[in-house]
Amino acid sequence: MSDYKKSKTSRRSSREKYDDRSISSRKSNRREERVKSPKIERKRSRDKSVISTSSSDGSEFEKLLNKKRKETIQKEKEEKLRMKELETPDEKRARRIAKKLQKEERRRAEALKAFPEGIPYTDLNNPFNDTSLSETFVWKKKWETEGMSSVSKKKVEKINRETIAKNLAEMEQLKKNREARDAAKEDMEMINRDQERRLCDWNRTEDAFHMKQARLRSSIRIKEGRAKPIDLLARYISYFDETTEDDFQLDNPLSYIPKNSIDDLEDLIADINVYRMIDGKKNAEFWDDIETISKSISKKLVENRRRSSDSGTVHSSVQEEVLKIFKGKSYSDLQHLQNQIKAKIKNTSKGTDVSYWEALLDQLGPYMAKQRLGENYAHIQQLWLKKIREEQMNEMDTLKEGILENNLSTSNQFSSKDSETVWQSNTSMEELRREVEETRFVLPFSLEDFQKLEDEVKEHHFLQIDAKGHMKQFALKCYEYGRYSPTYGSESHIMPGIEILDGIEDAEKLQEARKRKKGERIEADLSASDKRMMDIAKQGMTEDEAVFAVEEALEKQHFLWSDKYRPRKPRYFNRVHTGFDWNKYNQTHYDIDNPPPKIVQGYRFNIFYPDLLDQTQTPSFALIKCEDSDFAILRFKAGPHMKILALKL
Repeated sequence: MSDYKKSKTSRRSSREKYDDRSISSRKSNRREERVKSPKIERKRSRDKSVISTSSSDGSEFEKLLNKKRKETIQKEKEEKLRMKELETPDEKRARRIAKKLQKEERRRAEALKAFPEGIPYTDLNNPFNDTSLSETFVWKKKWETEGMSSVSKKKVEKINRETIAKNLAEMEQLKKNREARDAAKEDMEMINRDQERRLCDWNRTEDAFHMKQARLRSSIRIKEGRAKPIDLLARYISYFDETTEDDFQLDNPLSYIPKNSIDDLEDLIADINVYRMIDGKKNAEFWDDIETISKSISKKLVENRRRSSDSGTVHSSVQEEVLKIFKGKSYSDLQHLQNQIKAKIKNTSKGTDVSYWEALLDQLGPYMAKQRLGENYAHIQQLWLKKIREEQMNEMDTLKEGILENNLSTSNQFSSKDSETVWQSNTSMEELRREVEETRFVLPFSLEDFQKLEDEVKEHHFLQIDAKGHMKQFALKCYEYGRYSPTYGSESHIMPGIEILDGIEDAEKLQEARKRKKGERIEADLSASDKRMMDIAKQGMTEDEAVFAVEEALEKQHFLWSDKYRPRKPRYFNRVHTGFDWNKYNQTHYDIDNPPPKIVQGYRFNIFYPDLLDQTQTPSFALIKCEDSDFAILRFKAGPHMKILALKL
């Protein structure tokens, strides 16, 4: 109890001390007011030049109001001090924590005020990792140069906020401009896509128009009898097309390909590319085969024209063996053989002749194309015959239906008409029966046995068939038996005075006549010695050499011995050697894969003078200049009885 009283008295004494302190603080505040108030009044009097005498009452009211405010503030302070003295340690800790939180909230609010609206950055959360981002940055040197070093901090903060706001507005404007540009770009892309779509439609319609015109030109040429090979091939491939209305004879497509003209083959290849665009992927294999065969024939014609064999071709002695390998195989077998050759070339071993297998593969391609065309042609023929049979069966069915209808009509007429009409119906029935019997005509003997019979027995059979009225059907049977072509007869049945020609000999004579007309040499005119000399001259020819035979026409030659001996033209086999000139320019602009054009590097002349009258005289030559400085004439002269030979170089 005594302890409680002591604590109570101690509290009272502390309160009394607090009251004394508060009283002393009030007195000191009053003194300060007395001291400061005249200064304030003086300051105000300086600012305001005139003070009204009637404001004395107002000043007293203000004094009372200020006094009241100070008293309330003082009371709040005293109450605060009293609460601090009476609070427990836990309350004190809670008060301090709350004060820190308020301070943190105030600092956070100030940090948010430092940035304009729309910027969600803080000191702790920003992409720059700057913990002092909210603090105002002052560029002192800049402010000094601009004469603004004495500007207050608030004004600096205001200027910074205005600058940031201006930058943000500019950024927003740039963003809007970018979005407007993107929108305009998308609109332009859409317009371009629409324009491209329209152009594509126009191109498609234009292509369709050109394709239609190509088909129309083809049909017009066929009707006018001046059809090109591509016209016949296009008509062949469109035989089973439902849109075609023309009826024509179905022939082998290989017969439409030209065999003797390189220009026609090149035109055909160009036309094939056009029809590929027309058909698309519909008849791709057919056009591929035709193009392969055309290129193969063109290559052979070029080789024959140049009269030089490439290193990659198969020698003529091996040609027959190659054809024997290919002959008799189907397209699938040839395809399997092609895969084997490709595998052999790919997996080459030591001692394998790669050039031979590559040349064999080149020859296999055209042969495969011909085989596939032949198989397709046979298949189309079967379909064509099947279609004809179906049409004939339909005609027979319609004929039988007509016969039954006629029977019904004649029976009705027989019951209603007189005897004359009955007789007419009977005759019509007999004609119909005869037509049916003709369709069911069967020979009493085989045509093979009939061909072996003697003439008297044949005539007896003819009379029997004619008596039955089946001579027309018998002639059709014989026509079908001969497969729409006449049969071979014996030489004893030939009338006297008729000469029999061998087909092979006739073809050879025709070929020789064509060569004479074209001015080509005929190897058959060469004698055995001339052939041996030609073979010797052709030995050692390389792919860089070509045959040279450019003769120059001379004036009419007259020799002293021409009255006694007939002048003969010497035989010759000349070569021109070509190669590459690797000068500075060609080394700069060309390489081994893309070589420069070949130039003439030399000539080799092989001139044969057989059966010279004076073999002691050596043949001589002379080089004569032409009017054109790029050319010269080389003249070879021998003794009798050989003409002078002039070659233009």
